[in-house]
Amino acid sequence: MKDVEQALFTTYEADGIFHIQCSGLVPGPGHVYATLIVGDQSAILWDNGFGDDKIGEYVHELTSLPVMPVASHVHQDHMGAYAQFQDLWVHEKELQSIPRMFPNETFDRDQLIFGNTQLHVISEDFEIDLGNRKVNLFLTPGHTQGSICLYDQKTKLVFAGDTVNQRVFLFCAVPPVPLKKYRESLEKIKRMNCSGILAGHHPKPLQPSWVDRLIDMVDGFTPQKAYTYDRKDMGSNLMLFTEGKGFGDPDYCGFAYCSDELEELIS
Repeated sequence: MKDVEQALFTTYEADGIFHIQCSGLVPGPGHVYATLIVGDQSAILWDNGFGDDKIGEYVHELTSLPVMPVASHVHQDHMGAYAQFQDLWVHEKELQSIPRMFPNETFDRDQLIFGNTQLHVISEDFEIDLGNRKVNLFLTPGHTQGSICLYDQKTKLVFAGDTVNQRVFLFCAVPPVPLKKYRESLEKIKRMNCSGILAGHHPKPLQPSWVDRLIDMVDGFTPQKAYTYDRKDMGSNLMLFTEGKGFGDPDYCGFAYCSDELEELIS
């Protein structure tokens, strides 16, 4: 159940980066985070939460510059505040999932109008100059088909959405993303030689070595060592392949998948 009384606040701030805890609870880590990245001329709002708070107003308390909202993927906890913005950027591979994620909202696929928000399609990796700050957007399939990450050249931080977390959900992609393809996404992040990773469900940066831990989990995957993830509200036949005792344990790491999709996962 979402905690709608949780106030917006910044949990990590450094050199024009504001990592913002949004209202609402999600399974596992508890909260979702958005990040404001401010340059000299403009800013990017990376994700925007459930939408049951006033994040659109909050970011303008942090900067008076034009803000470009970008969604790492189209799940409700990462772009639920879409209606607070006139424009929103998403990867083209995420468009197919919008009607399923937001069944009660109108979506004109031809005009890319979602409710009253104009969508803008990201179709390839590219660089954005925010003014004395350049960032790179790049595709990292795994959690979903069109999940993207962002690399800030100034701080060398990677903003990972749900591509990197303590526990990554790999049952959300339609169709499933094979582990080998998800591994390629992790290697892509690793090549950035980042200083840290601001993930979608963590208040402060994860160490760059977390990517290596996830790669090791992918390489060492054996279904026989997986165990049932008892979350019927999130679907049936969910499995966990993890090490450590659970959230709160700094050694906890791994991923969740659907046993019905095992063949596609290891293909």
